[in-house]
Amino acid sequence: MPRLAATVSQLQDAVAHATSPAAHLPTARYAPHRPERTLLYSLVQAHWPDFLARREVEDRPLPEYVREEFETYLRCGVLEHGFLRMVCEHCRAERLVAYSCKKRGLCPSCGARRMAESARHLVDEVFGPRPVRQWVLSFPYPLRFLFASKPEAIGPVLGIVHRVIAGWLADQAGVPRDTAQCGAVTLIQRFGSALNLNVHFHMLWLDGVYEETTGPAQRKPRLHRARAPTSAQLTELAGTIAHRVCRHLTRKGWLEGEDESVFLSDRAAGDDGMDGLRMSSITYRIATGRDAGRKVVTLQGVVSENGK
Repeated sequence: MPRLAATVSQLQDAVAHATSPAAHLPTARYAPHRPERTLLYSLVQAHWPDFLARREVEDRPLPEYVREEFETYLRCGVLEHGFLRMVCEHCRAERLVAYSCKKRGLCPSCGARRMAESARHLVDEVFGPRPVRQWVLSFPYPLRFLFASKPEAIGPVLGIVHRVIAGWLADQAGVPRDTAQCGAVTLIQRFGSALNLNVHFHMLWLDGVYEETTGPAQRKPRLHRARAPTSAQLTELAGTIAHRVCRHLTRKGWLEGEDESVFLSDRAAGDDGMDGLRMSSITYRIATGRDAGRKVVTLQGVVSENGK
């Protein structure tokens, strides 16, 4: 009889669960990302102390913000460095959620979270259903070095790029430049596909312009679509941007020379002891140790005819 009573009780619990509103919902299970089990974490954990010690011996210590980025990454998501104890109000199940570093430079987990939040905000709150085109602008090695060592140089250069593209969009849409209103969001990316230092711009532009209307007959602004750029137009735009950027940087004293013989001036060097590391990363070279100066070995895939 006790066994039968227990069986009946289990059946009653099962029926109650099956008829509850939450029974048909997918079960969400929390899974910690376990950073200490990833390859990146293992590499940083194994080599960071030696790298730090070597820089100290060479009397080229790293800036404090670099040390903080690495050390907080090594604590991110690891329970022994702090956690929250979460308890379900209904079933009393418990989970331990480790603290995150919330940094922007090295941590893939926190970077991906920030990326997803930004993407959702742009899609839902900024652009909405309007047509958007991505523009990507890369720079030659010397300017990548300049922007990395002198971040204050990026803002004015980005302003030049925006003005050139905005004017071109207005012309393509057939709207006078003085009444055209453009929309763009620029994300400044600092690394390339090999995690090398590569400062470049990812720009999301409305694929057209709005025209300002004034006076008593003021109407709701309407988006005038722009035609897609051709290869020849992109080449011309790149030439215009290059000319204006070089002219601006020369006036600021960061570039010297003329035409094809333009080079970085002494003022382009940084003052934080990171220039050697920056140049090595930009040019795909090993920065320190016995193999310093050698090219980094990279693995590249080959795309077959079927795209795999």
